[in-house]
Amino acid sequence: MTSPVSHAVSSSSKRRSTGNQLSVEDNALDVISKEADTRDEKSSAVLAEARKLRLDEREKHKKENEDVDEDDDEESTENSKQSADNTANIENIPASKVPTTATTTTSTTSTTSQPITRMHSTTDSRPVLEHSSSRQQDTTGSADLMEKYKKVLLSNAQLDNEKRALKYEVDLLKDRMCDVEESNLETKRSLRISNKEKDALLDQLRALESKCQKLTVDLIQRDHLIKTSGLALVTTDNTYTAPEDSEYTSGSNMSSAILTAEHLEILADYTGSLGDRLKKLFDERNEILEEKEKISKELSELKSNSSNLLQQQQTSSFSTIASPVFDGIVFDDAHKNFTEIKLKLKKAEQEITTLQGNVTRLETQLTRYKSLSENLEKSEEELKVEKRKLQLEARMLTSKLEELESKNNSLTKRLEKLKNKNLTENN
Repeated sequence: MTSPVSHAVSSSSKRRSTGNQLSVEDNALDVISKEADTRDEKSSAVLAEARKLRLDEREKHKKENEDVDEDDDEESTENSKQSADNTANIENIPASKVPTTATTTTSTTSTTSQPITRMHSTTDSRPVLEHSSSRQQDTTGSADLMEKYKKVLLSNAQLDNEKRALKYEVDLLKDRMCDVEESNLETKRSLRISNKEKDALLDQLRALESKCQKLTVDLIQRDHLIKTSGLALVTTDNTYTAPEDSEYTSGSNMSSAILTAEHLEILADYTGSLGDRLKKLFDERNEILEEKEKISKELSELKSNSSNLLQQQQTSSFSTIASPVFDGIVFDDAHKNFTEIKLKLKKAEQEITTLQGNVTRLETQLTRYKSLSENLEKSEEELKVEKRKLQLEARMLTSKLEELESKNNSLTKRLEKLKNKNLTENN
């Protein structure tokens, strides 16, 4: 059994250890929370930079598109001005300067002037068309690039959101892992404590088993001594057993008493259990004592009567000298009565002495047997109570061990599942 001082010391040490463990866990949680905050700040900074870059790129694209539109407008206006000037110059040529030698020459000049103007118009319109087609291609390419850029930005935003969600899930899984590890540590601690308690109970069981073995050896020695001394073992039931048939069994609930052969003969005349027989013996003892008192009273009365008769005889011998024959007859009768009374007194005294000796012997034996039976009953009851307590404690410990084993198995399974999930997510 542990002393209260050791129990207090162990409790204080446990409290210190639990306090230290709690402080360590709090520090670890603070570090984890700080790391999470730093990660969140970094991710928010990265997202802000990405937003700024997106806005800057959008502004650049807008400016480029505006510049391209302005250049196109300027080129179109310049081309239109050039075409207008060319047509005005052609129309403002004077007719006097045209040669008038013959009609053929005029017709030829007129016919030649028309294709010249057409050639000028075609040569002026070609760069405008090429520039417009290149501008359309640039606008379509820029639109495609903008759409692709938007798609890339959307995909990046989705990936960022998914990354955040996955980070949150990873943090949750880490928290769960920490909780599971803490619960596993607590279960291991409780297992250690229960194992220590189990070991202590097993030590107590071994000590009790050794005590039981010693008691069985003592009982076997008692039976052997009873057998060698010629005594008999009387049980509390309706029968009594001889030492040859008396063998100790570990499950017997019968209290017993040791008697001699004479006492067995006395008890054999009675039926019933040992208590009933002893009650009958006590009743007979009381009856014998009452008879003894009656006989003593009768003896005292006889003594008084005999003394009175002697006095009467003496007085009659002095008074009646003339009647010697009558006096002889009376004296003979009185002497016979006196001798008979003396014999009865002696027999009664002998019976009283024998009865007193038997009573004293029976009383001493009864006290001895009662003390023995009480001690045996107490020891048996104590052993039964201890056995029941130990059985209950053993059952409780086995149930606790089974519960702890089941919890440990479930926790190990959960840990394996979480590890597999983490591995799959990392892959």
